[in-house]
Amino acid sequence: MEYLLHICVVAEMMIVNLRTVHICSRCKYKLSRVVAMLLLFSLVLLGGGMLVLRYLPTYGNGNGMFVLLGFFYLPVFKALYKDSLVRLLEILCSAWLYTMLVFSFSVQLAYLIFPAQLAVIVLVAQSVIYLATAHFFWRFIRTKFMYMLRNIPEKTAVYLRWGSVIWFLTVTVVNFALVSDYSEAAKAASVLFLGSSALISYYLLYEVVKSSRSAEAMTHIAVTDQLTGLRNRYSLFQDGQDRIRKQMPFSLLYMDLDRFKEVNDLHGHLVG
Repeated sequence: MEYLLHICVVAEMMIVNLRTVHICSRCKYKLSRVVAMLLLFSLVLLGGGMLVLRYLPTYGNGNGMFVLLGFFYLPVFKALYKDSLVRLLEILCSAWLYTMLVFSFSVQLAYLIFPAQLAVIVLVAQSVIYLATAHFFWRFIRTKFMYMLRNIPEKTAVYLRWGSVIWFLTVTVVNFALVSDYSEAAKAASVLFLGSSALISYYLLYEVVKSSRSAEAMTHIAVTDQLTGLRNRYSLFQDGQDRIRKQMPFSLLYMDLDRFKEVNDLHGHLVG
């Protein structure tokens, strides 16, 4: 019975991960074929993987090591979806991070409430959390996260990619440290991964700030006259439309320079 509950916990996480990838990626084949292939592979991976993990000494304590089986999905996703392997990994890491956080919280809740019924409480708690949060997670991933992936500069994307992998591994290792008997080694690994996550986060933040400053500089160039430093014609229309929309009264002063057209016609607009 307990083994069956473990299967249900892992299967639930798999379903959330598979749906996350599907809503963010482009299928190569019909939906029915993709679903059938993923279902078949999941059954094989789940059955075989859990059977092997069952004989490990740490099996059943909520360490979450089964999540590492998720890396076996990468070549399958590459065969079924049009996205690159790197993009699929980025999407998968976001799904893994979410499901692992939910699982880890459920495990700690079970240890707090009734450790003797660990599998039952983890399954119930995890299911309730998914019902309450999965919709918001998928909406965030489909809109904001995917928008970020499509528009992020490549150099910044590298830090985000590594950061996503390390954040996922950090949550996995921290959860292992919380439930494992090998506490000292697990705690040391947790500190190492937490430090790496912090470092990657700072590099990522640096790239974001640098890109933001570059965008501000380009915006300034676009709305400013290079010769005088004053706001240009584009800014005039922009500011006028803004004031009209807000119903703010304003005045417009128009100046005409006599015979200036002759300068432009004779010497060109650059000289003018």
